[in-house]
Amino acid sequence: MGNHSTKQKIVNTAISLFKEFGYDNVKIEDICQKCEITKSTFYYHFKTKDAIFSAFNHTVDAYVKSNFNALLLSGNYVEQLWNFYKLSMAPTYEAGVEVTTQIYIINMKNDQHFFAPGELDIWSTEVLLIKKAQESGQIHNMEDAERVAESLVYAMEGVVFVWCVKKGEFDLVERIKEVFMTILQVDEDYRLK
Repeated sequence: MGNHSTKQKIVNTAISLFKEFGYDNVKIEDICQKCEITKSTFYYHFKTKDAIFSAFNHTVDAYVKSNFNALLLSGNYVEQLWNFYKLSMAPTYEAGVEVTTQIYIINMKNDQHFFAPGELDIWSTEVLLIKKAQESGQIHNMEDAERVAESLVYAMEGVVFVWCVKKGEFDLVERIKEVFMTILQVDEDYRLK
């Protein structure tokens, strides 16, 4: 197994274990046993258990890039932008409340800026889609596209944070869709169902 696939296997296995048993209940030994690797192999790829989250967060960018064609399935920019956000949040949403909460904790503890606007490679795509939606009249928020994108990221991250605090008691995707529609001021003809 190559270095990249071993590292990804560790990340996927750890996330699955964290989701099932809780971050604090999973030891590095548990991850190693499930992956059928030695502790030295684990430490070759990660200095700490927390470092797994850094690798997980970077997979979001890769996930969006690998599924980028899904953005083009729609003929309107609002749907393309919504598909973009759904792709962006899918890995974290699927990982669940426990993992997402831990990502926030580690992000704050280590000042890693995973959720800051403009931090991922996909930022320019987000801004471009907003500009196109503005130019076509599909959204009525005509502020600078970069400021709109920044506002969306901050608002959506706020919703995710509350979702974590409330232990997932509401539909995260639907609540984020409401924020999306409100901030963009989506034209009635282009509102998402």
